[in-house]
Amino acid sequence: MYYHDRDQVDMLIQVNPRVGMVDVYVQTFKDDDQSQNFADRLPKSKRNSRWIKENINSQSSMDEKQLVILNDENGYCSKCYYLIAVVSHDKKAEYNILAHYFEATFENVLLLKLGEVQ
Repeated sequence: MYYHDRDQVDMLIQVNPRVGMVDVYVQTFKDDDQSQNFADRLPKSKRNSRWIKENINSQSSMDEKQLVILNDENGYCSKCYYLIAVVSHDKKAEYNILAHYFEATFENVLLLKLGEVQ
């Protein structure tokens, strides 16, 4: 569980398995949502998850180990909880997980048209 309290700031979840293979499921929960309780919102599978990252192992690239949630995505919220489930494919899995905010910037230094040569 991660409480995200920054308005309009992107978020990063990184999972680093040392042993085994894991999937990551993420869902949000706001305290003011009286229609459901915390346990009802826990992501248990793909069906009830807003964001998914699958088949992560120690050989996965850094991009494959990171789940980026941008502030303009459907489902993004600030001043709410991000409920993070890590599900193991193997009987034994060892991993560490890091969730934090960050500023994602996207720059196109050079945009070429189709067929254009630089």
